[in-house]
Amino acid sequence: MIQIKRKLLAHFEQVRNNRISSEDKKKFSQFFHQFLDDNFEEFTYKAVLWEGEDPEDVIINIFNIIEEFKLISLSNSIPKFLKNQIEYSQLLSGFSYNIYYQVLCLQKNTFASGVLETDLSLILMLSLTYFPEEADLIGKQFLKVLENHKEKEEENNYYNGRVKEMFGYSDIIWLSSIVSKCYGKEDMSGKISNYCSENANPIYEKAVSNLFSMDEAIVNTWVDEMVDFHIRNSKNDLTLPFNHEEWQYFPIEIISLLELRLRKGFEISFIENSFLKEFLPHLGISVPIELDEFTQKLKTRVTG
Repeated sequence: MIQIKRKLLAHFEQVRNNRISSEDKKKFSQFFHQFLDDNFEEFTYKAVLWEGEDPEDVIINIFNIIEEFKLISLSNSIPKFLKNQIEYSQLLSGFSYNIYYQVLCLQKNTFASGVLETDLSLILMLSLTYFPEEADLIGKQFLKVLENHKEKEEENNYYNGRVKEMFGYSDIIWLSSIVSKCYGKEDMSGKISNYCSENANPIYEKAVSNLFSMDEAIVNTWVDEMVDFHIRNSKNDLTLPFNHEEWQYFPIEIISLLELRLRKGFEISFIENSFLKEFLPHLGISVPIELDEFTQKLKTRVTG
């Protein structure tokens, strides 16, 4: 196992073991069912916030609950998938929480704390590739976030006019525009591209230009370059494209391109990159992805 995978495996195993107690998991599950079945969106419970003090009321909302269940799901499914213990669809089901969280944000006309444009571009590519029924909704939320960031930057000039050089505007956000177009979302693609840097990352440009190449060496080259870029930019730095561990592990920006190749009838069996090896045998899966019963209820609840 390559070093970054070992590091991420240790991270998710730590989250699984330490993030939430079995008692809290049971309580949050009860809250989640109240949201799914009875439309409750805010919940109160007692907790000791400071050692030696009496329990106090803690108020959380449904966004907190969905985020917790996403972390629970991914911290279980990623280590198991790495060890060949679960199916690819089960891994994708865990990642789908990102989609339904953002759909709920769209409904409530709010933005998710800590979710940046880069994250939403990855969520959009995830949706376009595996959950196409929600892609238009994710696209709407993404465009709202892009416009909000643009307005704030114009008002406050936090980055001295350099914002398009940062936060993925020349690479991952640009690529989400291209992938949107490839999946038939030309209007969405055009709107996203209006926010992008005029100078796209040459690594991504090469990948797109050679996406349907029949030359195996050329395809392996752009795949290797995209993987190298992915690993180099997988750090806890908000200006970088892959600043959350779940996206560091799951290179959806590369997977979405490889799925496009397959759907156009082009081979990927010759791809040799070790970072992708656990994903490659599963690509070409039927879509939309079949969800487990619990996640299907969440989808039904937030999409109507």
